[in-house]
Amino acid sequence: GPSIGRMTTAGVVTTFPTQAYVPVLAADPVGALWFPNGVGRIGRMTTAGVLTNFDLPGPLSAGGSMTVGADGNLWFRSTESPDIFRMTPAGVVTTFSDPSLGQHLTMAAGADGNVWFAEYANHAVGRITPAGKVKLVGS
Repeated sequence: GPSIGRMTTAGVVTTFPTQAYVPVLAADPVGALWFPNGVGRIGRMTTAGVLTNFDLPGPLSAGGSMTVGADGNLWFRSTESPDIFRMTPAGVVTTFSDPSLGQHLTMAAGADGNVWFAEYANHAVGRITPAGKVKLVGS
């Protein structure tokens, strides 16, 4: 079934069950993994394999792009919305809307403390600050 695997440097594999197949992982500062865990849910698994699920508000599903920012929060995009979402380690979700946002590709945490992302529809690279200010470059 769906699971996350961990391999030691000696090649020993341990699997930990999830509720859905995991298309993308994001590691946080304490080594826990965040991932989409089925429709409307994000999972967080500790290095010991303890899984906590967080329900997303409304009809959201986490898309294939997520990252843990320098602020320690999970940043992600949804397949149902052009918005950017931030989830705290406690599962509190904040939505950041901006009229310039369109279809996305990937996200990455920057060394500058911002989260950077590729915008497919706008042919641009974007940046969102920890406060939620969006800026697109390119197009």
